[in-house]
Amino acid sequence: MIFQDRKHAGRRLAEALNHYKNEDAVIFALPRGGVPVAAEVSAALKLPLDILIVRKIGAAFQAELAAGAICEDEDPVWNQSVLSQIGLNTEDLAPTLRAEKEKIKKQRQLFRNDEKVSNFHHKTVIVVDDGLATGFTMLAAIKYLKKKGAAKIVVAVPVAAEKSARQLKTKVDEVVILEKPADLWAVSQWYDDFSQVSDEDVIADLHRNNLSKTDMAFEISRSLYKFKKPGDLHALADAVKDKRVVMLGEATHGTNEFYQIRAELSKLLIENHGFSFIAVEGDWPDADRLHRYITKGEGTSARDVLKRNHRWPTWMWANEEVAKLAEWMKGKNAGFYGLDVYSLFQSMDEVVRYLKDKEPELAEEVKKRYACFDPFETDEISYARSLIKFPAGCKSEVLVNLQKILDLRVKKITDDDDRLFSAQQNARTAANAEAYYRAMIGPDDNSWNVRDTHMMDTLDRLLERHGEGAKAIVWAHNTHIGDYRATDMIDSGYVNLGGLARQSYGQENVALVGFGTYEGKVLASHSWGGVEEIMTVPPAAESSYEYQFHRAAVQSGCGQYFLIFNKEHPQFLKRMGHRAIGVVYDPSREKRSNYVPTELSKRYDAFVFVDLTHALHSLHVPYLQGDFPETWPTGM
Repeated sequence: MIFQDRKHAGRRLAEALNHYKNEDAVIFALPRGGVPVAAEVSAALKLPLDILIVRKIGAAFQAELAAGAICEDEDPVWNQSVLSQIGLNTEDLAPTLRAEKEKIKKQRQLFRNDEKVSNFHHKTVIVVDDGLATGFTMLAAIKYLKKKGAAKIVVAVPVAAEKSARQLKTKVDEVVILEKPADLWAVSQWYDDFSQVSDEDVIADLHRNNLSKTDMAFEISRSLYKFKKPGDLHALADAVKDKRVVMLGEATHGTNEFYQIRAELSKLLIENHGFSFIAVEGDWPDADRLHRYITKGEGTSARDVLKRNHRWPTWMWANEEVAKLAEWMKGKNAGFYGLDVYSLFQSMDEVVRYLKDKEPELAEEVKKRYACFDPFETDEISYARSLIKFPAGCKSEVLVNLQKILDLRVKKITDDDDRLFSAQQNARTAANAEAYYRAMIGPDDNSWNVRDTHMMDTLDRLLERHGEGAKAIVWAHNTHIGDYRATDMIDSGYVNLGGLARQSYGQENVALVGFGTYEGKVLASHSWGGVEEIMTVPPAAESSYEYQFHRAAVQSGCGQYFLIFNKEHPQFLKRMGHRAIGVVYDPSREKRSNYVPTELSKRYDAFVFVDLTHALHSLHVPYLQGDFPETWPTGM
């Protein structure tokens, strides 16, 4: 075979590598000659393209004779036979080595804006050049990739000397070479056109499809981890496994994929890394029923337990996705708790119910104080409105009752410690819920901060209860788990759970994982307390992070992936819109009200993106009865 030129060779090489199409892999070219070859492979396989800068170390007085090679910032690979032949050692070539290192710095600045190479940790790496004679530049690249943690290394070149090909097979996972002549005097022999590749040619190929080094979609595509099935999430689980608290967000309260992905991550963290419990943005009494089913077997099935959730919006937790996770959690010695503050009347009922069984006299006393709320007939908003005329409200009643039930610890009721703990938490929730609804009608509406502070206090108590070394998983909306200091929330005086956790436990002990989507379907309602509907999520605004993530999805041929942020991602510190959809949603008004100005890599430690998403499977609507398909995620 004689190749017409490097582009032709690249297209032929792509055919031989077709089994890697759309895989979680990255293409690395060895510049300059390997870049036009690799550009064709990258385009055909829909894989991101980057370069590994490798320099040959020429022998003294014979610059074309390779005494060794060096890749990026790794130590050189030396050709001992050549060194012996010319009678030199590595110290004799120190000046040449320094000169080549300087050239690497210049090329890194020219080709990559002095950025480090694309993320390839735990990924398949395909290294491409236009041909190999001695193969020492490729050996230097392989040494670098192995040391930096590539999961699998594939060497792919159009032509290589047979001896070099045999040598490479012992050092990498796969070698793809189209032509392997016994004697290869020069790679150029195998090309009709082997013109020199210029720096401009390299830059043009790297910027193919309008992706430049300053382009955010390029930054995303070079750093993403693809996933197609639950097992592909191990890299993300490994990145957060040593944290005390891992918070998993969601961009909506009604997206199937967000729940499924969070469930699979939670399974990995519980099963493999010793996490103690899941705490969710849900009411304590409803979550406690599910906790007792998981840990004590109280109930016939998770679905039946969750169907007892009647507080709107029921679909947030009464859905098939949570039911399946709860069934898996049985026997895993992990709890399930609610962090939220809304359940004023339900929590009061639970306190009285517990006391009737354990302390009947105290039950009557507590019930009389809670009767302060009777005129409002379980309507929290009516109670809040009443505070305008009667500011005292029932504040003192809930606080006295809270103290009474906390004092039960002194009496050492130990026959069912879980029930006592739950009753005390319900008393706290009732007191904080009264404060929440009181704040709603205050001059500065501090209800948001009351709510998230309650969530943080509850998380504190759960970690303390589970003992030293306890580790928590939290499920809540991005607006609760993404650090408030990286958004405009801080300008309005608001805090949230994720930011408070970083401040309390130390940023190094907390992992915040955001979620996002470009378009799809979502379960939501047009009004508070309204009917749940499957709505269309329109394509994200072009000024948003979601739009850039979509562009990267198209370029990489990958509909779902995640990023792990670090100091090498300055582009994600740019403040841009980040979509947030709540339980009340109007797609037609989205661009005016659903985007939070965000510095993404400051707000989260990692980010999960699903380009096209689907609605949750509610347990409370007839058209969604029955199990949902076992495909993961839905629709994939």
